Amino acid sequence: MLAIAKKLGLTRTAGESTLMFRRRVQTAAEQEALALVPDATVRAAFKDPPIVQELDQDLIVYRQWGNRAAESGRWFSPQPYSSPARARPYLALPNGITAANTTAFRLPAGTKVLVGRAAPQTGTIGFGSYAVGGGDQICLPDPTAAVRIP
Repeated sequence: MLAIAKKLGLTRTAGESTLMFRRRVQTAAEQEALALVPDATVRAAFKDPPIVQELDQDLIVYRQWGNRAAESGRWFSPQPYSSPARARPYLALPNGITAANTTAFRLPAGTKVLVGRAAPQTGTIGFGSYAVGGGDQICLPDPTAAVRIP
């Protein structure tokens, strides 16, 4: 189970991987995730379909940024990484995002987020062979909801 899912008290049900006629059937939760962020690039950033969660309490998250990535945005992790060399592969960050900086943010209770593991992006244009993914990540459909912690 994802570390962030544990932190948020989430579980996946066995029926979420139902196959029918060799085609995967989307669950209601997956449909909700697609409605929140219909961007295919965002969906491709998750290894598995993300879990949609409405936060019942404030959540502190961290954004790794630098060079082509601004301090604010929609992508966060539940913990800070000790170095860019750790953040870039596990979060599968694209070339040009150095992750040299880390900023803490507060996501207020009531905010809807998508949580899941970063998909590997090796072989994807704009990413290096280091972008193996597997790190827990949080996508915030409305980036203006994040409050920077000074």
